[in-house]
Formats: sequence, structure tokens, C-alpha cells
Amino acid sequence: MISDLLQSLFSGLALGALYSIVGIGFVIIYRVTGVANLTQGALVALGAYVMSSVAGLLPWALAVLVSLLVTAAAAAFVGLAVLTGRSLGAHAPLIMTLGLAIAFQGVFILIWGDLPVSYPPLISAAFRVGGAFILPQQVLLLAVVLVLFVLLQMFFSKSYLGKALTAASSNPHAAQLVGVELLKMGTIAFAVSGAVAGLTGAIFGALVPMTPEAHIAIAIPGFAAAIIGNMRSPVGAMIGGLVLGQVTSAVAVFGLPEYQQTAALAVLILVLLVRAALGRRGGELA
Repeated sequence: MISDLLQSLFSGLALGALYSIVGIGFVIIYRVTGVANLTQGALVALGAYVMSSVAGLLPWALAVLVSLLVTAAAAAFVGLAVLTGRSLGAHAPLIMTLGLAIAFQGVFILIWGDLPVSYPPLISAAFRVGGAFILPQQVLLLAVVLVLFVLLQMFFSKSYLGKALTAASSNPHAAQLVGVELLKMGTIAFAVSGAVAGLTGAIFGALVPMTPEAHIAIAIPGFAAAIIGNMRSPVGAMIGGLVLGQVTSAVAVFGLPEYQQTAALAVLILVLLVRAALGRRGGELA
């Protein structure tokens, strides 16, 4: 029983790291553009697929870099298309990202086929802690996500480009008056989010074989984490992702893996209900 609890805890940390960084990807784009990018899970899957093709041809670090650059370029294309299509209507960006996510799935099948794709991790030997098995790749994923979180926080608060992206989101009209190009800033936000997704996918794909439809299972908890963070808080998205990771891992470890996505949605609905109840109570008190 204790070993199962530890296994659930350690597996949940790895899953939570994935959900957190996907959620932060949603937040980055939404804060700058107001668009909920439903291709975020597909970009993680793209990073894993590209890594599967180059992992045996290049040194591991260089293969990860290639995956990161490809997904950043793909995300920039998505951003340019979606932001240009805003003129079609208020809901056009959301529908376009949904359509592009489905298109990505078709591309995965066309290039890599419909069978699971995997590749060896950087270090394959597992080690035991209290009866639970931990893969070094899980530790690496968690460490990378924590480092990315810190770097992204520094990027948005310290760098000129990060401040420009923040200005584009907080006051678009004032940003335009001082020369900030909103389309350019939005496309950069998509590219940054895509690079983060590609790096995460390149590491995660060594843990779980990637399939064309896997992007859905990645995007749903990531989107839920972003909503828990109110679509604007990287810290909230990270906390939400880690909580969802523990919940979905516990569901899988204790014999109900087919209900992982259901559990993630149940947590999201519970959070929204609590938030709505607190909001109504605050209104009554006011």
C-alpha cells in the first residue's frame, strides 16, 4: 500500500509537470492575445514526434534543440494564421485553433503513421525509493519544468521583449501608441509557447509512446490547469497542473486509468463551482 502511494506520488509529479507546462503555455498566449490556443497539446506531441525522428541521428541535446525549433516555428505559423483571422469574428481564433489541432493529428498520421512512436530516454535505468520505481526521465522532466517556470518569470518581468509582450496584453491601445506591434508580439508569444511545448514533448515522449490522438489527453488537463490559474496566472497554472497530476496518477495507479481525463475534468468543474460560489457570496456580502 505504501509503495503504491509513493508510486502514485512520483508518477503524479511527472504528470503534473507536463500539465503545468502545458497550462503555462496556454497562459502565455492568452495573456498576450486573449486566444485559448487549442493546438497546445498538439505542439507537445509534435516535439515528441520530431524527437523520435532525430534522436538516433543527432546527440541528445541537439535533437532536443531541433524539436524545440520545429515546434516554435509551427506555433508561430499557428499564431500568425489565428491572429490574422481575428477579423472573421470573435470566435474565429478558437475555432481555428481547434481545426489546426485536428489538422496536426492528420499530419502526425501522414508522416509518422498511426502506431505508437517511442524512443529511448537519456537514462533508462530506474531506481527504487521506498518500493516505488522512479525513472530518471521523470526527474529530468520535473527539473526542466521548474527551470522553465523560473526562466519564463524572469523573461516576462526583466527582459525588454517580455515587458513588451506584457504591455501588449495589459493595454493594447497604449502599447500600439508607443510602437509595439500587436501582431508581432502575439506571434512571438505563440513561438515562445511552442518552444516550451517542444522541449517538454521531447522529454515526455521518452516516457510514454506517442500516438496521433495523444494531444487530446495532453491538452485537456493542461487547459484545465490554465483555467484553474484563471488563464492569466503562471503560478496558478503550475499549481493546478501539479494537483491534476496527482489526481490523474492516483486514478491510474489504483486501477482506473481509463478515467484519468474524467478525473481531470471533475477537478476543473469542482474548482469552477467553488469559484462561482465564492463570487456569489462576495457579491451578497458587498
